[in-house]
Amino acid sequence: MNYEEMWNDLKETLLEKRTDVRNTSGKMNICEITLLWVLREMQKLDPTITDEMLTYPGDDKPFI
Repeated sequence: MNYEEMWNDLKETLLEKRTDVRNTSGKMNICEITLLWVLREMQKLDPTITDEMLTYPGDDKPFI
């Protein structure tokens, strides 16, 4: 597995975990906020992580 594959796996896993945490613990709990912060930092390096990926349907804007 090369670095690009590992990065993509990490990105997918974090996005899945964020959804799982929100479904389990509710909106904007500490785990979700932490995952979103990590994804925001990753977004600075990876333009394929879009604001749409970080926003839930019905939310006005992504976590900043």
